[in-house]
Amino acid sequence: MLNSSFLLNEQAEYYGNVNEENTKQFHSKLSEYVAHIQLQMALQAQNYVPHSKQTVVSEKLLYQTQVSFEKLVSRQAI
Repeated sequence: MLNSSFLLNEQAEYYGNVNEENTKQFHSKLSEYVAHIQLQMALQAQNYVPHSKQTVVSEKLLYQTQVSFEKLVSRQAI
């Protein structure tokens, strides 16, 4: 498996300049890109989580169902 320093050196050699400043700049830009992608993934994941209004409605529906079921059960003859 290739390590990141090898890849950074290969990238710098490809562009003709191998020095520490170029690899730091490349690493910095790569880090920014990764952070941007992580943010986009987190924002996309929010689309799959119910919103707070939906959660409140779901909780109310669950509560009403439980109340109705308990009333039904309590009115049945033993």
